[in-house]
Amino acid sequence: MIVRELITVLGFKVEETKINRATRAMAGWLRGANRAATANRRLEGSLGGVIRRFAGFAAIALAGRALFQTNAEFERMETSLETVTGSAEGAAAAMQRITDITAGTPFQIQ
Repeated sequence: MIVRELITVLGFKVEETKINRATRAMAGWLRGANRAATANRRLEGSLGGVIRRFAGFAAIALAGRALFQTNAEFERMETSLETVTGSAEGAAAAMQRITDITAGTPFQIQ
């Protein structure tokens, strides 16, 4: 259809079979372009899901890392308190006092 209109406007004299062949070729090309566009949309949707999953796993990993780092900091603090107080019981009591004090204030233990 488009090919025929273009040939008419330009004033070319072309055999009907060649017009039909060009029209079929153009229709095939458009079908291929539509399939490629559909595949691209599907791929974008799939990649979006993968990216969202990866971001979720990364957030969980970072939260786990922060938890382990915090735990390691408390272990170091408790070890230091054992050295200062001279015993594990004294360190535990000092750590409990620090925890009680920080629970009622907006400050954090660091």
